[in-house]
Amino acid sequence: MTSRSRRRRPSPRGAVAGLLTIALAATACAGSGTDVVTQDPTTITTTDTTTSPQPTVATTAPTTTSEATPPTPPDSLPGDLIEFGPAQGDQLDVVGVAFDDVLNVRVAPGTDFEIIGTLDPDASGVTATGHNRLLSNSFWVEVEFDDQLGWVNEAFVGYLGVSQELSTDQEADGMYALGELLASTYVTQDPPSSVTLVRNAADEDEFRTTLIYDVIGIGDDSVKGFRLTIVAESDLGGTGAVSFTEQTICSRGLAPDLRCV
Repeated sequence: MTSRSRRRRPSPRGAVAGLLTIALAATACAGSGTDVVTQDPTTITTTDTTTSPQPTVATTAPTTTSEATPPTPPDSLPGDLIEFGPAQGDQLDVVGVAFDDVLNVRVAPGTDFEIIGTLDPDASGVTATGHNRLLSNSFWVEVEFDDQLGWVNEAFVGYLGVSQELSTDQEADGMYALGELLASTYVTQDPPSSVTLVRNAADEDEFRTTLIYDVIGIGDDSVKGFRLTIVAESDLGGTGAVSFTEQTICSRGLAPDLRCV
């Protein structure tokens, strides 16, 4: 990127437009049946300070609340137990989950079962048990979670493999436009790829932002997709990439050199 006088970050309106573009693209490509939920917005409770609070008088004895009993898996699990998939002890990474979403962990394989917890979009080191089940329209993996066992949709876990620094002279009118432009070079039409913004974090330098995109579904049995990390910088001439890193997302596991098996 050529050196120019710096300018302020793109306006929030431009940033929101970029986010909407990525969200729509991901929705169009991902299809139904995924097990990703959007976190509920935070509720802020305010106190009315115009009057003094009145003391509360207890009219009944206080009740004791016992700890909730963890949900119990059904005696018979749905789907078929299969031999392929993550092996016992494999360390998995969450992939393809948007920065403002979470990946559900359920008590049994399938979206009809209770959620026992969630994993962040950039969670790593999720331990597989080696138990995998195939349902009619999805593939589920049992994992260790908070000292218990749970199930996640295999579409949203993988193995982060080898990475490499790339050079690019691409520029765009805004950081999200640049991210979409670089991610689009990895997209395939058959099968259709999904592009998900996993992280957007401002650096200490107010003119730089780190964007992480997951491109999932490229028609390769061993490669699930790619994780792209872009450090974008804005100046008077536009937005360019200070650094651009490509990391392979593997489907079946990693060789000792971190390449897909």
